[in-house]
Amino acid sequence: MLPPLGLAAMLPVACRRCIHLIAELGLTSNQSAAARRDAPDSTASTTRSRNSKEHGFGIDPPSKIRINAASFNHLSPPRNPDSTQPKSALGYSFGPHYWWKNGQRYLGASPSKKSVQRIKAKISELLVPGNKGSWPDVRDRLNRLLNGWSAYFSHGTRVPAYRAVDAHVYDRVRNFLCRRHNVSRRGTSRFSFGDVFGELAVPHLMRAHNGRPPWVVR
Repeated sequence: MLPPLGLAAMLPVACRRCIHLIAELGLTSNQSAAARRDAPDSTASTTRSRNSKEHGFGIDPPSKIRINAASFNHLSPPRNPDSTQPKSALGYSFGPHYWWKNGQRYLGASPSKKSVQRIKAKISELLVPGNKGSWPDVRDRLNRLLNGWSAYFSHGTRVPAYRAVDAHVYDRVRNFLCRRHNVSRRGTSRFSFGDVFGELAVPHLMRAHNGRPPWVVR
């Protein structure tokens, strides 16, 4: 079988082209990036010809693929923005708490804000100016209310809630007695903090927290 017509004339040209390309590859590989960037137009055109379709036998050079980390976000588990917030149940807040001395984070339980607000509202309803009952009767109702609340909330972190309730109790009792005794001023000197939680026998939650259990009635 005879070879195609003109093949013998094409072989020398093809061999010379291969030798030329091999020489170009060796020359370009020895040059640095800066040398190729500053090379004359003749060398630059040779470099460009290596990336052309003609040099790659009709195959495009592989394109650079940029991988964005955001495209893989759907593979990560969803984050719950409320996962670090305390959960309320049975009047308590369960979850992360922070120690008041140094801000150290720990898991615990404490009376919820709604529970503190409810006991404050009940205290305010009891010590309204329209309550005409005698002070011993009003005090006994107040003591039963405070002792029952503190007996239920006798677990976990209680200091912030107890302090808030104590401050509210002192403010309401002082205002209640000032109106009843026609004291024109705030009455802090006549009905001091020690008098309210001492002579008047109103339960002091923080004192019970640091000493006797809160359910011990005076």
